[in-house]
Amino acid sequence: MKRGGKDVKDVLLTARVPGDLVERLERHVERMRRETPYLGVSRSDAVRVLLGRALDIEEAKVGAAPPTSAPALPGPERPARGRSRGKP
Repeated sequence: MKRGGKDVKDVLLTARVPGDLVERLERHVERMRRETPYLGVSRSDAVRVLLGRALDIEEAKVGAAPPTSAPALPGPERPARGRSRGKP
């Protein structure tokens, strides 16, 4: 997958998440789907968006350098590229 003009290899990340956090995530996925119905937003897409935003906030607090390329994430600010699985 290309992001910011560079080839980027995605890494599978697994985590145990409390049920209440999963419920919040599902609500967020539904909001994203309502805001961008043409994108086919998945749960993984939402996790990538939220993790990227959270890291941007935390890195800004400590003055870390901004990312060298913007991630290809769905959402109002950037359209998804080509695939929709229709699964959460």
